[in-house]
Amino acid sequence: MADPTEFQAIWLTVALRGVALSTRLRKGRLTPFTAAIRYRQWTANSEIVIPYLTLIPQLSLIYPWTFVSTTLVESNVFTFSAAGATLYYGGRYLERAWSSAELAKFLLVSSLVPNVLTFLVSMIFFTLTRNERWTLMTIAGTIPVQIAFLVAFSQLVPAHTVTLFRGILSLRVPRFPLIYIGIITLLSMTLMSVASFLLAIFGFLVSWTYLRFYKTVFPDLDASQSAGLRGDASETFAFSEFFPGPAKPFVAAAANQIFEVLVAMRVC
Repeated sequence: MADPTEFQAIWLTVALRGVALSTRLRKGRLTPFTAAIRYRQWTANSEIVIPYLTLIPQLSLIYPWTFVSTTLVESNVFTFSAAGATLYYGGRYLERAWSSAELAKFLLVSSLVPNVLTFLVSMIFFTLTRNERWTLMTIAGTIPVQIAFLVAFSQLVPAHTVTLFRGILSLRVPRFPLIYIGIITLLSMTLMSVASFLLAIFGFLVSWTYLRFYKTVFPDLDASQSAGLRGDASETFAFSEFFPGPAKPFVAAAANQIFEVLVAMRVC
């Protein structure tokens, strides 16, 4: 266990660097973008890691539960607040639409599988590059769950339009997952790590795949539906619907080819 004075020294160093950074910003020597990069460089060696709670490929293999628990760990109060709001409000909505059991399964799949895939990618890159940065990066946060909720909302209300900035901008719900990935991609170049980008990509793919092919569908009591139905084959939830109009034909063609391969492998 680390000495408390060590933690105090770390936070004092970060605080002093933050003061110096803000001073340079006020004097116009740094832009916000370069400031974010500089701050990430300064704090790279000051990160406090807990290998029995967060997933760190090189350190957490003896703690298998971290593949799940790491999803609930955030690095600062802002992302923690966003995560809490997402889980509370998004969870309540999905629980009413599905059930507590289905929501629990969805949360488990959308958190566990992206963490495992990100872990495997980090090991592959370490094998190719022999750079220990890949095995020492922290894989944590609710990013895969947040984008999974956006995908679930896209399935439930695909035609719903969200109006922003007093009507200046209107977006359909299926547009938000890619916007979220774009934001995470930009932040991965500055404040976040590459693990955040991988978690966003895998969270999107895994949640869509689960809802499209595997999630149990509740039968309509007024219709003669089988109780064993799974997935959502509707056109409104096709993979191409998440992309802008000009890109849809190309995405649909590629997705159909991948689907045929997965069917041949009996994965779908």
